[in-house]
Amino acid sequence: NRSGTFVRGLAVEQIGFGVTNPQGKLERISLLMDGSVSMFGLTCAVDDLQITYIVGNNDFFNPASWAIDLAGLAVSADMAGVSIAGGLLKQGTPPNIEYLGMLLGRFAVYGLTVYGGYGEGTENGQKFTAFFAIGAVNGPIGGPPAFFLTGIGGGFGINRRLVVPTELANFGDYPLIQALDIAATPTLRQVGSSALWGYTEVSDL
Repeated sequence: NRSGTFVRGLAVEQIGFGVTNPQGKLERISLLMDGSVSMFGLTCAVDDLQITYIVGNNDFFNPASWAIDLAGLAVSADMAGVSIAGGLLKQGTPPNIEYLGMLLGRFAVYGLTVYGGYGEGTENGQKFTAFFAIGAVNGPIGGPPAFFLTGIGGGFGINRRLVVPTELANFGDYPLIQALDIAATPTLRQVGSSALWGYTEVSDL
């Protein structure tokens, strides 16, 4: 592995190589990399980017001989008073794979927060898919003084069950509460940790 910045605005944090060599026969060659690129106020980072050449196909120029995998992607921008941050995270191992996404937008006193997730897996020999989405808008919305709205949000899920916090001390870490807090800056790994933010689990089928 190597680390460092090679070009202005381009940072490579880790780079490595891998091979698949079953029974002494070279089958796959992989390039693995973590890094980021920044320009004009926009930053894009990749986590565990893997580019694989399938040697067994014996055709270097055939697209079917190549495979690309990515564990995580993050994008952020801060321009003219508008800040946007988002990302995508892949979790699990086949056949139980889940993709989590998050988008945060901030402009003056207003904010937008969106979480989402999609997964496929098997349970008791049955294949299932699971999905959830949560969204919230923060800021002065309006209404009579006794019911003046400063935020509104909601969500739904398929093959999910809502897990509420059992400790009031952890109430501030609950995702539905964080989504309505314009100052909150959760990470994708926090969103994906049910032990930390306790939102969704695959339901029993």
